[in-house]
Amino acid sequence: MSSLASRCAACGSSRLMPSVRIQDQGQHSNGQLSVRVDTKPDKILFKGTVLTSLLASVCGDCGRAELRVSNPREVYEAWLKAQEGGA
Repeated sequence: MSSLASRCAACGSSRLMPSVRIQDQGQHSNGQLSVRVDTKPDKILFKGTVLTSLLASVCGDCGRAELRVSNPREVYEAWLKAQEGGA
């Protein structure tokens, strides 16, 4: 069962394109836009970095785009560790 919306939140259209990849064209990029959370942000090395792909759902009628990460639980757990001081 998918938790993604089946209708556009702005116009109500059913012409949604879910999980569209967002491309990063930076010089040293792997081409995939992502979200980064460090569990130990104060460290110089070995920050406990968690990366997850950033995806978009795009409406084929009004163009509204909503972003989501591909692995929200892993990113949230990393963020919680960072709030606790990287324990």
